[in-house]
Amino acid sequence: MLKVLPCLYSTAIRVYACHKVAWQNGVWGGVGRHSRPTPPQNLFFPPGLPRASCGVRRESGRGFHKASHFVKALNSRLGSVARKVPFGYTCYMPDAQTIYEIRLACHKPACPVCTLVQRAGARYIEGIFNESMLDPGIRQKLVNSHGFCHEHTWESINLKLSDALGHAILYQDLVKDAIHKIEEIEHNTVSQLARTLEPITACPACLIEEAAVERILDTLAPALSNQDFVTEFMESNGLCLPHLLRLLPRLEGKQRAAVLSLQLSRLESLKSELAEFIRKNDYRFRDEAIGKESDSYKRAADMIRGKRRPAEKKDLT
Repeated sequence: MLKVLPCLYSTAIRVYACHKVAWQNGVWGGVGRHSRPTPPQNLFFPPGLPRASCGVRRESGRGFHKASHFVKALNSRLGSVARKVPFGYTCYMPDAQTIYEIRLACHKPACPVCTLVQRAGARYIEGIFNESMLDPGIRQKLVNSHGFCHEHTWESINLKLSDALGHAILYQDLVKDAIHKIEEIEHNTVSQLARTLEPITACPACLIEEAAVERILDTLAPALSNQDFVTEFMESNGLCLPHLLRLLPRLEGKQRAAVLSLQLSRLESLKSELAEFIRKNDYRFRDEAIGKESDSYKRAADMIRGKRRPAEKKDLT
C-alpha cells in the first residue's frame, strides 16, 4: 500500500494539470479550436497531455504504469488503453488522446489512419536510437530481429531519425552477429545455415505499427457515433482500402453508411481527376494546362494501397 500511495499522488497531480491545460486550450471535443463544451468524464489523460507523456514509455518497475492491480484497475476505470509492445515498453494512449490525434489527421492529405500509424513507427524508432542504443538488453533484442525491416531501416536513415553514430552502433552488432553465426556453422548444411541466419523475432517497428492500427481503429469505430466527430471526419480524404476493410467489421449500420458514403465520394472524385489527367495527356489536348489532377495517380495509389512513406521528416507531423 505504501508503494501505491506515491503513484496515486503523482497520478492525481497529473490528471489535474492535464485537465487544466486541456480546458484552457479548448481541446475538449467540438469542431472549433476555441469550443468549450463540457469535458467528457472518465478520462485518464485528456488531449492536452504532452506527447512525451502519452506515447511509448519504458517500464521501470515503478510508477502507475507498472504498479499494483489497484492501479491497473484505476487505469481501466478511467478509460486508458494499455497495450504491451516490444522490448519491455508499455504503450499508453487514452481514447480521448487518440480521438484528438485522429481529428488533427483528418485535415492532412491521405488516410488519417496511415498518417498516425507511420508517425507512431517513426517515433518508436527515434526513441530507440536516442534513448536505448547503450542498453545491452535492447541491443540484443535488435540483434535477434536483425534490426528493423527493409522499409523501416531505410526510413530511419533517409528521414535521419538517428545520427550516424546510432546506426553505426546497431550495425556493428549485426555484422558481428552474422560473422559469428557463419563461422560457427560453416561446415553444416545450407538449410541449417539459412535457419540460423533468419531473424528470431519480427521487426519491432512493424509490431508497434500493427498495435497502433488496432488501437486507432478500436477508437475510431465508436467515435463515429458522435455527430461532431463525424462532421470533422467527413472533411478528410477518406481511408485507404486496407484500413477501410479492417474498420468495416467494427461498425454498425449508420456508422458504416457514413464511412462508405465518404469513401464513394472520394473515389468518384479521384475517378474524374484520373480521367482528366489521361485526357490532357492525349496529343490533341496537349496545349491544355494540367491542374490539380497532376498528382491524381499518386493519391489514387495512396487510396488503394495505403499512404506512401514520408520523404522528409516534416511530413510526419
